[in-house]
Amino acid sequence: MKSMKRSSRTFSTRSATTAAARLTLLLFAASACGFPRPADVAGDGPGGSDGSVGPAVAIHVSPSGDDANDGLSLPVKTLKHAIGLAATNPQITQVVLATGTYSAASGETFPYTVPPNVTVVGPAGGGATLSGDQKTPGLTVDSGGLQDLDLQDFTTAVTATGPASLTNIRVLTSTVAVQAETAANLMVTNLDVTGTPAACGTGVILNGNATVSSSTLATRMVGTSLRANDHSTAILTKVNVSGDPACTNGALNSTSDGTLMVSDCLIDGSHGGIGVSAPSGGAPTAVFLNNVIVRNADIDALGVGNATVHMIGGELSHTRQTSFEVVGGSVTLTNVSLLSSGAAFYSQDATLTMRGCTISNNTVGGDLGSRAVADLGTAMNPGNNVFNNIGVGLIVEGGNGTALVQVVGNSWKPVQGADANGKYPAGTVVSGPISCASDSGNFCISVDNESLEL
Repeated sequence: MKSMKRSSRTFSTRSATTAAARLTLLLFAASACGFPRPADVAGDGPGGSDGSVGPAVAIHVSPSGDDANDGLSLPVKTLKHAIGLAATNPQITQVVLATGTYSAASGETFPYTVPPNVTVVGPAGGGATLSGDQKTPGLTVDSGGLQDLDLQDFTTAVTATGPASLTNIRVLTSTVAVQAETAANLMVTNLDVTGTPAACGTGVILNGNATVSSSTLATRMVGTSLRANDHSTAILTKVNVSGDPACTNGALNSTSDGTLMVSDCLIDGSHGGIGVSAPSGGAPTAVFLNNVIVRNADIDALGVGNATVHMIGGELSHTRQTSFEVVGGSVTLTNVSLLSSGAAFYSQDATLTMRGCTISNNTVGGDLGSRAVADLGTAMNPGNNVFNNIGVGLIVEGGNGTALVQVVGNSWKPVQGADANGKYPAGTVVSGPISCASDSGNFCISVDNESLEL
């Protein structure tokens, strides 16, 4: 019996050694002979005995393949088997999927973890679909990547835990499209997310110290396109959000004390637009918005709590309630249009600076509430803002910590002492109280210890 056990163990070891040697030989032959790879996979790179990186080696997968194949000379059938092969050999840097659907019906058993430094690649332009059962996650990626893939019907389609990359990824009908955990440094190029109507799913979630840098993010029929938590940072360029009217979420929400940078962005039809605030006791969130348009929101197009916001260009418009609201924080707007909303802005316990902005066709222009400090233009640095609204242009409620609110160098309606061009003579100061009873004036002041310098 002891002899038989030794013989069995020896046989097993020799079999494993033979299998490993065969795979290594096949890998060498594939790389040396230029085994065919799809047209969208990069060609061989430099390699040599000096330690430079050798040529990429791909395991091929096809619905018509067979998991008894090696994936090199003939494709395997399942992504599961391909990932297993890639995990055992560091020479494999790509898993290449042929057109088709990869699901439980074809032998897949999600979730999977992509091996380090391996990229799962589908056909250029799409055609390879990973399909879940709406009860399980899809793929976890650390130092690898995903490219040219469709993922559908997962709880979380992609989880990133390290320096991962996503390129040309489309996520359909999943609860969460992408979740980046605390150590993730995720690079995204062209992520397209479509949710299930009224399910109010999420596009991208950031937790811990996760960072995402994204170029071209499109979402539709999701509740929240981005949710940044904890200390995470998001840098987003070319964002297009079409909201779901059945959901009561904001499109881009950051409750992180990290940084949010958004440029070239259109958010249309969401319940709320961009909402930012830092965790209680945390440092203010740093927010930079460049050429951002938020329109047709139900509540605030821009809502600011404990955050410092700089917005340049763009538009906050056609909002049922308020174009933007800041309560505790600091907002600087430059060349921003606030149009056709219930109110253009409301500020309380905050600092507001505006230059070159257009505040037009709103039911009410702006409202400076309790302890709101505003710089809407000074003699040395005129505001060059335009106030032309259906109702009163600016309400000063008082208690803002200063007896003089500077609103110098702006244009108003030709009423309430303004000339035909809506201008006031330099040095004009008006003191409160000035009644807000008229719904067509340029300004009103609720208390008698406040003044406006126009």
